[in-house]
Amino acid sequence: MSSNAPTGPGRLLPAKTAFNSAPLAPLGEKAPKSKQLPALKEDGGAARKKALPPLRTAENSEGSTIGPIIAPPEESETPAEMSNDMPGGIASPAAKSKPFQETAKQVEEPEAARSQSATKVLEPETAGRSAPERHQSAPSARQQDLSTPAEVKPHEELLVLTITWNMANKAPPDTLTKLLGWNGSSGDFEVGSYDVIAIGVQEAYDLDKWDKSLAAGVAQSTRGRYVHLESERLDPGGWIHLAVFVKQKLLPFCSGVHKGSISTGIGNVIGNKGGVAVAFAFENTTFLFINAHFAAHSNNIEARNNDFKRISCELFEDKASASNKESESGAKESAPDKTDDYDAVVWMGDLNYRVEANRKAVDTLIEDGMFEVLLANDQLGREKGKGKVFQNYTEGKLTFPPTYKFDKWTDVYDSSSKQRVPSWTDRILYKCPKRKKGKKKVDIKLLEYGCISVIKTSDHRPVAAKLRCKMLGKYEGPPLPLYQAEFEEAAVNVQPLRQKEIGNARCH
Repeated sequence: MSSNAPTGPGRLLPAKTAFNSAPLAPLGEKAPKSKQLPALKEDGGAARKKALPPLRTAENSEGSTIGPIIAPPEESETPAEMSNDMPGGIASPAAKSKPFQETAKQVEEPEAARSQSATKVLEPETAGRSAPERHQSAPSARQQDLSTPAEVKPHEELLVLTITWNMANKAPPDTLTKLLGWNGSSGDFEVGSYDVIAIGVQEAYDLDKWDKSLAAGVAQSTRGRYVHLESERLDPGGWIHLAVFVKQKLLPFCSGVHKGSISTGIGNVIGNKGGVAVAFAFENTTFLFINAHFAAHSNNIEARNNDFKRISCELFEDKASASNKESESGAKESAPDKTDDYDAVVWMGDLNYRVEANRKAVDTLIEDGMFEVLLANDQLGREKGKGKVFQNYTEGKLTFPPTYKFDKWTDVYDSSSKQRVPSWTDRILYKCPKRKKGKKKVDIKLLEYGCISVIKTSDHRPVAAKLRCKMLGKYEGPPLPLYQAEFEEAAVNVQPLRQKEIGNARCH
């Protein structure tokens, strides 16, 4: 399996490109020879002393003197292109045309900048400590922002927002704020608080326009805090699409990004049905997001079960190896579930499982809020209970009304002559496969599961889930990359998505 580099404006910055300034010498000790001031001569002492900045003393909370510090000069010697309001004098956006290495060199040169950093060390909360101890435990602002790899601690959890929506080939609303800004019933989180956002659509309306609307919507709803990690579409047709965004400050911790797609539509070729996926590693934990559209019509239960099995087992295989997996008797060999190779899996989509009941009875049950009765007749619940599909997956409790099928722009279920039975066709499930010694590497907790009822352009309602993914066990990977302020400046705006590969893209 090969990995594709992330698309979008973000880029991974290797640790070796980071600039690390040498720590300041503790007070009371001599500075390195290369930085040490020349000794004062008797005949030139007066002139030299006049050139030095005045010394003052600092006092602790008890009022006793704790040592001399160098007061900042009256006139700043910082070059004009350096920004005083950024940590360590990192170049301001106006000076970003200069090479990154030149900026790093500028940080090391000005003596006045180091003097100011030394002054900032003596904060009130460190006043009771000795001078050497303060320098070791309270680094400058520059050293805090640009830590060494050994000082970067692994993340304990990720907060994830997932959304699935069958667009019914209709144009989305002019703004996606209501979609991306869904906050559920609790109202605990704003969209900008999520670490990862995964959005899957089916029966997409003009994917090129959708890409632009989605990118603009993410930028507007999150104030440019995210970068596009990767996206995948199912061709020919382009009806199924998945896009994953991550917070820009977390991009350096992402690696091994890859994607895949598989058609289960007409002749297993046309992209009207099937699945797409995006996978990546965050530190040393792997995540897989899948968006699928299963076979339609109420009586096609077995076809939907087969769609699930085929996507699970053949998602990242090439066509040749998948077609040649036949035994001598001509029967297909049972293939392993590829999704079990990942530590955390989130599966979303229009899975098309229906409620088997009389339409009039269902209308009454919905009006009375008796969802438990409907769920007893839900095809997905039944098939999952039999162990035929979504083994080891978990789904939250369905406390919202069925999301299909509505008359467009209304809250009225299908009023056509077909009178389709309202059903929960749009679902989000997740699992955390066990690893060594039967232990999981991540634990997923569902915080909220609901539908976005205010969006009525389609005959489906979008469904969303808030997930908290907690990393388990000790981090055993390589040193974590540095997070650089320079990187954050470069990735402020989310750019329109660009699909690099057209066709049934796969990774091996």
